[in-house]
Amino acid sequence: GALMSGRYPIHTGLQHDVIYPGEPWGLPLDEVIIPQILKEYNYSTHAVGKWHLGMHRYKFTPVQRGFDDFFGYYLGGQDYNTHVNGGGCDLRNNFRNSKGILVDEVRRDFDGQYSTELYAKYTIDLLHKKKQKDDKTPFFIYMAFQNVHAPHMVPQHYIDKYSTDIKDEKEKTFAAMVSAMDEAIGNITDTLKTLGFDKNTIVIFSSDNGANVNCVEHITSINFPYRGGKRAMYEGGIRSPSFIWAPGFLNSGKNDE
Repeated sequence: GALMSGRYPIHTGLQHDVIYPGEPWGLPLDEVIIPQILKEYNYSTHAVGKWHLGMHRYKFTPVQRGFDDFFGYYLGGQDYNTHVNGGGCDLRNNFRNSKGILVDEVRRDFDGQYSTELYAKYTIDLLHKKKQKDDKTPFFIYMAFQNVHAPHMVPQHYIDKYSTDIKDEKEKTFAAMVSAMDEAIGNITDTLKTLGFDKNTIVIFSSDNGANVNCVEHITSINFPYRGGKRAMYEGGIRSPSFIWAPGFLNSGKNDE
């Protein structure tokens, strides 16, 4: 909510807790968010992955709030392979048909496909379609990976990479999930280069909170020198490493703490 609106959660009512299945609230509709602003400048806008800003009414969902299309899940987390949360499948494909009517498809046909790989492929396909159409319209893709949110799940071949270096099984799984996300991001940036989009694209990578300090499944993490972590308002909960990759606009190697 803070990223989309540019406002602290205390001003949007999202400061207390996350939105749980069935709860009738979300990011207030009078908040103008990023895709709505970019639409004024003729951008195509796409949301992929996690939404979690309201779903109890369609007007709170991405395609009703400035995005042209959405492929992902409304809630805060789910099984990475079955895409189930709250007793049902929450993998959605939202778009408007030729008559401008909102279409909400529940994609049960992707059962068994790891979400990180699924979202990366969808994003890569978006880029290829844009290139094939020779579409010169500027684009904005909000790519919110599920990794490394609980439940901690990842294909075995990623875990195998750490079989000799990490002994703790939970730590090993967590590291493997980071690798899966890293590979997916690399595949997307490689596609930007292959299609010639890289010199005119800005990629911003960030987390939505500080490291998870003994909060979910007790994965070892540290936010030193800052106090606290995820779910806390201390600096360790709200600061996180970020980077900007923009070869056509910025010189590499600059750090700002």
